[in-house]
Amino acid sequence: MIGENYMEIVFHNRVVFPTDNDDMLYSWPATKYAIEHKEPIINTTQMGLLSAELWEKGYRIFVIDKDGKYEIKVGENNERTRREIRPTHALFKMWESGEFDL
Repeated sequence: MIGENYMEIVFHNRVVFPTDNDDMLYSWPATKYAIEHKEPIINTTQMGLLSAELWEKGYRIFVIDKDGKYEIKVGENNERTRREIRPTHALFKMWESGEFDL
């Protein structure tokens, strides 16, 4: 069960995002607004906003791509990379360079 303080953001890679999702945020301003106003569940296509700062705001970070859904976590317990993820990492740059590809 998801508690009242639970927050997650799900980044949908543009190759696989659903077009019938009424809750999907397709624009940068709408996604920024949702983050700034601490919406508890955010689904977005705006990969450029993938940032470790989201952890500071209390979000769990997920990405959905052609290979499925995965979570990016602080530490070594990440299913898509052997690298230890730190809060100082540039997550978007890591994603863009293929760090989380299977």
